[in-house]
Amino acid sequence: NGQKFGYTSHTRDFTFETVAYQPLLGFAASALKATEGFSLDNITVNAFLASQDEKNIYAGVYDNAKVTVFIINYLDLTMGKIIEKSGFLGEVTRSEGQFSAEINGLTILLNTKIGRVYGIACDARLGDARCKVNLATAQFTTTGTVAASPVPTRSEFGVSLVGGPFVSGWFTEGHITFTSGENTGQKRDLRRHVGSIFTMFLPLPFPVASGNTFTVVVGCTKDLNTCVNKFDNVVNFRGFPYIPTNEDVFFSPLTSGLLITGS
Repeated sequence: NGQKFGYTSHTRDFTFETVAYQPLLGFAASALKATEGFSLDNITVNAFLASQDEKNIYAGVYDNAKVTVFIINYLDLTMGKIIEKSGFLGEVTRSEGQFSAEINGLTILLNTKIGRVYGIACDARLGDARCKVNLATAQFTTTGTVAASPVPTRSEFGVSLVGGPFVSGWFTEGHITFTSGENTGQKRDLRRHVGSIFTMFLPLPFPVASGNTFTVVVGCTKDLNTCVNKFDNVVNFRGFPYIPTNEDVFFSPLTSGLLITGS
């Protein structure tokens, strides 16, 4: 969200370039290294957690945050800084009051996929300018409340939905955003929707309670059948379901008729 947080291995608080830096208790970092070529040069940082930091980690506040590691002369801040590493925050784990964070180097940007490839599945995002499905309708987006039974967990819970009825699987591979409770603002992908039970791909960061409210958006499995039968949107389907597959080289030539491959 654009906020800046400053942490230091020094023992005192100080302000540098308008950012307030505070000591991290138990701070330790792996050795900095730089390698030739395009291999990733990552470092790992460990420290004890403050209660607010722990909550932010659970909530994903720091996910993919931009990180700059540098050294200064704290006795004379006007001397500026020497940047040792820039990158992005990777996997963050916590255990017994400590956190361990991986800082990925800038070369990780080279793993970003750019452009399109031919594939059976649609590569549009449901509801975007290429897909053109209107998700604002009650058929595709609704609100709901977490039910008391079965006992809700961070990964699975019963729901009571507004509108409908919605058949099983309607919201499978959709996403849910909580609007009340400890998980307010948290967004998760739905792994499965069976009856009145929602199952998450990844558990929510905080406990889910009966009565928590949410907004849920329909799911799309990116295949041609779903586009035709669920969204009536085949004209905007962005996959290539009839391209030849690797198995096609084993087919014998046809003397008549049409061979359709793919999904």
